[in-house]
Amino acid sequence: MALSSTLALTLTAALLASCASLERSFPGQPTPCSPGICDIKVKVISCQQNNVEVTPKHVGISGAQNIRWTIEPNDYVFANDGIVINGSGFTNNPGLIDQGRRFQVHDNHQDKTPAIKYSVHVLRAGGAECTLYDPFISN
Repeated sequence: MALSSTLALTLTAALLASCASLERSFPGQPTPCSPGICDIKVKVISCQQNNVEVTPKHVGISGAQNIRWTIEPNDYVFANDGIVINGSGFTNNPGLIDQGRRFQVHDNHQDKTPAIKYSVHVLRAGGAECTLYDPFISN
Protein backbone atom coordinates (compact mmCIF):
# COMPACT_ATOMS: atom_id res chain seq x y z
CA MET A 1 0.00 0.00 0.00
CA ALA A 2 2.80 2.43 0.89
CA LEU A 3 4.55 1.63 -2.41
CA SER A 4 1.41 2.39 -4.43
CA SER A 5 0.94 5.68 -2.54
CA THR A 6 4.58 6.62 -3.17
CA LEU A 7 4.24 5.69 -6.85
CA ALA A 8 1.04 7.76 -7.16
CA LEU A 9 2.72 10.77 -5.57
CA THR A 10 5.80 10.36 -7.79
CA LEU A 11 3.66 10.15 -10.94
CA THR A 12 1.63 13.17 -9.85
CA ALA A 13 4.83 15.13 -9.18
CA ALA A 14 6.22 14.16 -12.58
CA LEU A 15 3.04 15.17 -14.39
CA LEU A 16 2.99 18.54 -12.64
CA ALA A 17 6.74 19.17 -12.79
CA SER A 18 6.25 22.21 -15.02
CA CYS A 19 3.46 23.58 -12.81
CA ALA A 20 3.34 24.79 -9.25
CA SER A 21 0.57 23.50 -7.07
CA LEU A 22 -0.67 23.45 -3.52
CA GLU A 23 -1.41 19.89 -2.47
CA ARG A 24 -3.29 18.58 0.54
CA SER A 25 -0.31 16.55 1.72
CA PHE A 26 3.06 15.30 0.58
CA PRO A 27 4.32 13.13 3.46
CA GLY A 28 8.00 13.52 4.21
CA GLN A 29 8.38 16.82 2.37
CA PRO A 30 9.15 19.97 4.33
CA THR A 31 6.37 22.52 4.31
CA PRO A 32 6.69 26.29 3.93
CA CYS A 33 3.64 26.59 6.18
CA SER A 34 3.55 27.68 9.78
CA PRO A 35 0.34 28.08 11.76
CA GLY A 36 -1.91 30.39 9.72
CA ILE A 37 0.42 31.14 6.78
CA CYS A 38 2.14 29.39 3.87
CA ASP A 39 4.98 31.29 2.18
CA ILE A 40 5.60 30.73 -1.54
CA LYS A 41 8.48 32.28 -3.51
CA VAL A 42 8.04 33.54 -7.08
CA LYS A 43 11.28 34.09 -8.96
CA VAL A 44 11.11 35.81 -12.35
CA ILE A 45 13.94 34.59 -14.56
CA SER A 46 12.68 36.00 -17.87
CA CYS A 47 9.65 38.23 -18.12
CA GLN A 48 9.27 37.87 -21.91
CA GLN A 49 9.75 34.10 -22.05
CA ASN A 50 7.28 33.26 -19.26
CA ASN A 51 10.17 31.83 -17.25
CA VAL A 52 8.96 31.98 -13.65
CA GLU A 53 9.83 29.59 -10.82
CA VAL A 54 7.37 29.03 -7.98
CA THR A 55 8.96 27.44 -4.90
CA PRO A 56 7.95 25.10 -3.52
CA LYS A 57 6.01 23.49 -6.33
CA HIS A 58 4.01 21.36 -3.87
CA VAL A 59 2.72 22.63 -0.54
CA GLY A 60 0.72 20.76 2.09
CA ILE A 61 -2.41 22.76 2.91
CA SER A 62 -4.00 21.07 5.91
CA GLY A 63 -6.70 23.60 6.77
CA ALA A 64 -7.93 27.15 6.35
CA GLN A 65 -5.02 29.59 6.24
CA ASN A 66 -3.37 32.42 4.36
CA ILE A 67 -1.06 31.83 1.40
CA ARG A 68 1.53 34.54 0.77
CA TRP A 69 3.61 34.80 -2.42
CA THR A 70 6.83 36.86 -2.39
CA ILE A 71 8.39 37.96 -5.68
CA GLU A 72 12.05 38.29 -6.58
CA PRO A 73 14.19 39.93 -7.89
CA ASN A 74 13.39 43.47 -6.73
CA ASP A 75 12.74 44.81 -10.23
CA TYR A 76 9.41 42.92 -10.40
CA VAL A 77 6.11 43.38 -8.55
CA PHE A 78 2.72 41.72 -8.56
CA ALA A 79 -0.07 43.37 -10.56
CA ASN A 80 -3.27 44.39 -8.73
CA ASP A 81 -4.64 41.00 -9.78
CA GLY A 82 -1.30 39.32 -8.99
CA ILE A 83 -2.80 35.97 -7.99
CA VAL A 84 -6.11 34.91 -9.53
CA ILE A 85 -7.39 31.51 -8.40
CA ASN A 86 -10.10 29.72 -10.40
CA GLY A 87 -11.54 27.90 -7.41
CA SER A 88 -13.99 28.56 -4.60
CA GLY A 89 -13.13 29.67 -1.09
CA PHE A 90 -10.11 31.85 -1.99
CA THR A 91 -10.23 35.55 -1.13
CA ASN A 92 -7.62 38.28 -1.36
CA ASN A 93 -6.56 38.90 2.22
CA PRO A 94 -5.53 41.66 1.68
CA GLY A 95 -4.15 40.99 -1.83
CA LEU A 96 -1.20 43.25 -2.63
CA ILE A 97 1.14 44.04 0.27
CA ASP A 98 4.63 45.48 0.69
CA GLN A 99 4.26 47.79 -2.34
CA GLY A 100 3.51 44.87 -4.65
CA ARG A 101 6.40 42.67 -3.50
CA ARG A 102 3.97 40.24 -1.84
CA PHE A 103 0.46 39.00 -2.53
CA GLN A 104 -1.70 37.28 0.09
CA VAL A 105 -4.82 35.13 -0.34
CA HIS A 106 -6.93 33.34 2.26
CA ASP A 107 -7.80 29.70 1.50
CA ASN A 108 -10.80 28.60 3.54
CA HIS A 109 -10.01 25.02 2.45
CA GLN A 110 -13.51 24.31 1.09
CA ASP A 111 -12.53 23.51 -2.52
CA LYS A 112 -11.24 19.92 -2.65
CA THR A 113 -10.54 19.89 -6.39
CA PRO A 114 -7.19 18.09 -6.89
CA ALA A 115 -5.76 20.73 -9.27
CA ILE A 116 -7.11 24.27 -9.15
CA LYS A 117 -5.77 26.54 -11.90
CA TYR A 118 -4.39 29.89 -10.84
CA SER A 119 -2.40 32.61 -12.54
CA VAL A 120 0.52 34.76 -11.43
CA HIS A 121 0.42 38.26 -12.95
CA VAL A 122 3.78 40.04 -12.77
CA LEU A 123 4.91 43.51 -13.81
CA ARG A 124 8.34 45.06 -14.15
CA ALA A 125 8.74 47.62 -11.37
CA GLY A 126 8.23 50.37 -14.00
CA GLY A 127 4.82 48.91 -14.96
CA ALA A 128 5.58 46.87 -18.13
CA GLU A 129 3.57 43.61 -18.34
CA CYS A 130 5.19 40.20 -18.13
CA THR A 131 3.67 37.09 -19.67
CA LEU A 132 0.98 35.50 -17.45
CA TYR A 133 2.13 32.34 -15.61
CA ASP A 134 -0.44 29.57 -14.90
CA PRO A 135 0.36 27.04 -12.12
CA PHE A 136 -2.10 24.96 -10.00
CA ILE A 137 -3.39 24.67 -6.40
CA SER A 138 -4.87 21.57 -4.74
CA ASN A 139 -6.53 21.41 -1.32
